[in-house]
Amino acid sequence: MGIWENEGQDDYMKIREFCQILRNIQYGEADRQTAKTQLNEISEALFLASVNDVQENKEPIKDLAEHMASAVTEFNKSYVFSSAAISSIPSIQALFPLAQSGS
Repeated sequence: MGIWENEGQDDYMKIREFCQILRNIQYGEADRQTAKTQLNEISEALFLASVNDVQENKEPIKDLAEHMASAVTEFNKSYVFSSAAISSIPSIQALFPLAQSGS
């Protein structure tokens, strides 16, 4: 089940689970409140890093979204986007230089 079927609940829980594993590796044993604080700090740091990644890559994200939106003409239909089609987008080429050669 993907993000559209459950409004992202399962995805959120997986992310939270991975954050818990990271917290356990980084800090080990702790009382409940300390562990909760550490988990929140890790979650916030990862969220901010994600926001930064999106901001730094907004052009290729926008271009890819526009490419996909222009191809999608019907709901309830599956679409496949080849690596060649995606690699033809200039901002994707700039982000992944090897995409130009098809390597």
